[in-house]
This record gives sequence, structure tokens and C-alpha cells, in this order.
Amino acid sequence: MPQTYSDQEDRILQAISAWQDHPAQPISQIARDFDVPYWSLYRRLHSVPSYYLTYPAIRGLWNSSKA
Repeated sequence: MPQTYSDQEDRILQAISAWQDHPAQPISQIARDFDVPYWSLYRRLHSVPSYYLTYPAIRGLWNSSKA
């Protein structure tokens, strides 16, 4: 069954919450437990925002500067 991005995003948020409750647990284990890509979870835990959430704002700024 194909996964939608919003489903993956929900699982990433759940994984972040689980890691905050148990910071000693390896990120790789949490990624496997929640079935999310390791690097997506790693980057999110290190304060890199979701590209999906930031891209529309950047695109809007880029389009307004061309006018």
C-alpha cells in the first residue's frame, strides 16, 4: 500500500515524541519502529524543518520578487 506524505509526516512526529521521551534510544531504532526514513528523522531531530512545509513559503517569496 503506497504511503502518503501526510502519513509519513504523522509517523515522523510520533517518532520525535518517542525520542524525546527516551533520548538514549538510537535514532535508527526509532526510525525502524515507526517505519520512517532514518535521514528524515535525523534531520528533523537536529532542527532541519520539513522541506514540504517550508517550500510553499519559499516559492511564494520567489514569485513575489520576480514581479
